[in-house]
Amino acid sequence: MSRPTLRPYQQRAVDAIFAAWDAGVQRPAISAATGAGKSVIFGEVARRHLLTHRDRGPVVLLAHRRELITQAASHFTRANPDLRVEIVIGSPGQPGSTKRAKTVHAWRQADVLVASVQTLSSAQTLHVFPDPSLVIADEAHHAAANSWHNVLMALGCWSATRALGVTATPFREDFRDFSDIWQAVVAAIDIAWLISHRTDEAGNEVECAPGEGYLIPPTLRHL
Repeated sequence: MSRPTLRPYQQRAVDAIFAAWDAGVQRPAISAATGAGKSVIFGEVARRHLLTHRDRGPVVLLAHRRELITQAASHFTRANPDLRVEIVIGSPGQPGSTKRAKTVHAWRQADVLVASVQTLSSAQTLHVFPDPSLVIADEAHHAAANSWHNVLMALGCWSATRALGVTATPFREDFRDFSDIWQAVVAAIDIAWLISHRTDEAGNEVECAPGEGYLIPPTLRHL
């Protein structure tokens, strides 16, 4: 399968992320509504980052639910078949065991490691986990939680490691602030815009009537 062709707004988001890093913003974030194709965006970010930073470590994608982890790993594999992708869930095995040796070797050979925050909260796992060159936090509004914050710190996101937060919900229900984690929202793609815009035959983004956009208008039903 070939890499997906990015829509113009997805390409702008990718470019904005790299521009932020180039400007010294180590931990930018983007807000992308459901249906915007955020997995396409962070997949392209990972691919482009690895072109120049692979020798500095793999890309780590953090998530907090098993289904998100498996979905993300599947996306990376389909869209970038040349990348070696490994899922990181659970213990790598007891010290000195064959399982641990094989698991750690696979991690160190991977281009992309898709990991659960719970797994990387273990000091024993972090001790043998490769140092990443980029950490992408899916559903990044969770990053204000202590478990997320501790993992991001341990992976170097306040020192030398690039980081990116991706979320469809740039706020928390408990109103905890995460501006100290994500320094700037560099792209925002909302549902209303996706409903009212499409790409025309020439590849340009144009306004359109409801039902003709990237997303269709929602239908509300009373239950």
